[in-house]
Formats: sequence, structure tokens, C-alpha cells
Amino acid sequence: MTGSRFERSGERVLKALYRRVLLSSFGSGFVSPFISIYAAQLGATPTELGFVQAVNSVSPSIAQIPWG
Repeated sequence: MTGSRFERSGERVLKALYRRVLLSSFGSGFVSPFISIYAAQLGATPTELGFVQAVNSVSPSIAQIPWG
């Protein structure tokens, strides 16, 4: 027997998780360049645009602290 039922189940869950993270990352990466354009259309100042980009760049790094 190559693996128990629990190991195979865990592998399926892990593959599903990887697919979900891949799709989520793709979506975030696709939208990210347009956030500043949208904010500018809403009337954001250059300082606010810089803040939006900074938050967009720094937030994944901060989120990795508790989640590894």
C-alpha cells in the first residue's frame, strides 16, 4: 500500500489549496496595475497614489508574518 486513505485525502486537499492560491494570485496580479489608474480617476492626489501603491506592495509582506 503506497499511502493511507488520510494521506491521499490530504494530497487532494493540498492540490485544491494550491489551485485556489494560484487563481487568487493571478487575479490579484492582474488587478494590481489598474488600482492606481482607478484611484486617479476618483481624484486621488499623487501622494495618495503613492500610498495606495505602497500599501499594495507591503501588505503581502506583512500578511506573511503570521501565516509564514
